[in-house]
Amino acid sequence: MGDSATFAVDNYFLHEGHDHTPNRDPYKIHRALTAASRSEVVDSLCRKVSLSKLNDRQETESSLEDVLDTGYTFRGYGRYFTIQPMQVREELRELAVLLDEHAPESIVEIGTATGGTFYVLCRYLQTTDLIVSVDVPGGVPGDGMGGGYSTGRAEFMRSFAADKRLEFVRQNSHSYDTVRQIENVLGDRDIDFLFIDGDHTYGGVKADFDLYKRILADDAIVAVHDIKGPETPYCEVSRFWDEIKERYRTREIVGRQEQTWAGIGIIYL
Repeated sequence: MGDSATFAVDNYFLHEGHDHTPNRDPYKIHRALTAASRSEVVDSLCRKVSLSKLNDRQETESSLEDVLDTGYTFRGYGRYFTIQPMQVREELRELAVLLDEHAPESIVEIGTATGGTFYVLCRYLQTTDLIVSVDVPGGVPGDGMGGGYSTGRAEFMRSFAADKRLEFVRQNSHSYDTVRQIENVLGDRDIDFLFIDGDHTYGGVKADFDLYKRILADDAIVAVHDIKGPETPYCEVSRFWDEIKERYRTREIVGRQEQTWAGIGIIYL
């Protein structure tokens, strides 16, 4: 962490009556700041300091492995403590390489959560100039997937790539109004890559595929996450995957065949 970031954190704790940050243990700092981050002032400070740390990391990135390292190991403060992808690392690596070969210009990600996958897409794909995140504020109630993000986190994620247009649609992806909003963002373009990782119910995944299919490019790629996930009332992606494989050319990205979560299904239109 840079000197200015360190000073900002120290200044917060001194203002609150502490002699220093809690032993400079990032987890203790995280717990303390998260507890206080209901305050807009504290949340803004956490975002500013976390951005400073993240910018330091970004300056050292020169490869896909560097980008993945940042995604999986970065530690900020308060609500910005982590951007860790909810993906198996080797699966996300393979997806990134596949997309790099496909060279998409426009991407829509449904279900962004803490922003880890979004970060990798932003940092690694050189041909992409527009990435749209769609997520319900607070996530889907009861699904345990940890989706949704605040307006402050959207501002934090906006710093992921200065050379790309990043748009954040904090709405239900199943709404026709949301689709129209994304169409307005796209203008006269279509979606080159659609990543579906939001509502994991059968109806939710199918609705995302059917709704956005009409604004996909003719040679678009669609990815669906959690095709290896266990069947529960809130995770029925494998059911959708078994059906869609009968209609399209597909590919599975699975780290280990015996795993019982994650897995990325690729659909070629």
